[in-house]
Amino acid sequence: SKLQRKRLKSKMIELHGRMVPLGEFFAELKAYSQERGYASGWASNQFRSAVGVWPNAYRDAPERPLSMEVRAWIRGQQIRFAKSRAQ
Repeated sequence: SKLQRKRLKSKMIELHGRMVPLGEFFAELKAYSQERGYASGWASNQFRSAVGVWPNAYRDAPERPLSMEVRAWIRGQQIRFAKSRAQ
C-alpha cells in the first residue's frame, strides 16, 4: 500500500505520535518475543504486518529494551486479534 511504501522509503514508522526507526522497531519486537518465549519468527511476522516487508535488512539488529510506543503497539495488536477471534 501507499503507506507501507512511505514507511520503507523513510525507514521510520510512526507509533503513537513518535517516529521510530525500523531497525529499533524490529530490535524491540525481538526483545519482546524473547521475553515472552514466543517462536523465533514472531517478531518478523509482526514487523511484516506493520511495515509490509520482511525485516531482512534488520535481522542482525541486537535486542533492545521496549519503548512505551512499541509496547502499546503490541498491546493494540493483541486486542485486535482477540476481538477478531471473539466474533
